[in-house]
Amino acid sequence: LFGDFQTTVTSTSSTYPSAAFNDTEWSNAGQAISLAAMYCLDDTWPILSRLEGQANSWGLAQLPRTSVKNGNGQLSNGAIEVRQMALVMLADGNRVGVGLSAVADDGTAETAQAALTALTPAIYQVTGFDGHC
Repeated sequence: LFGDFQTTVTSTSSTYPSAAFNDTEWSNAGQAISLAAMYCLDDTWPILSRLEGQANSWGLAQLPRTSVKNGNGQLSNGAIEVRQMALVMLADGNRVGVGLSAVADDGTAETAQAALTALTPAIYQVTGFDGHC
């Protein structure tokens, strides 16, 4: 998956009629690596353009000049896991891939989204991003 050599996309769905890729277990790190790699390739704009204009404005979507894909899923205990993967523009103009997920103690999507929103400003304080194609 565009630089993520650990993830394998499933070929069949256990939750028919959903798409098989919805059943793929994709780590936050794998998502971040894939988005960063896609940004550096010339022919991935059709994919990356789908990250623009997300209707939800929680978590990483609150950062300026950030392209985000939101998702969620229900765990076996009934709790909702919320996920975001994004291309975040840093102050120096470099873009980095970021993947985050949360499950709230109360099991609701709203509380998990609030947790990611609270965590989001820390993205700018993290060091060690490469950020170059």
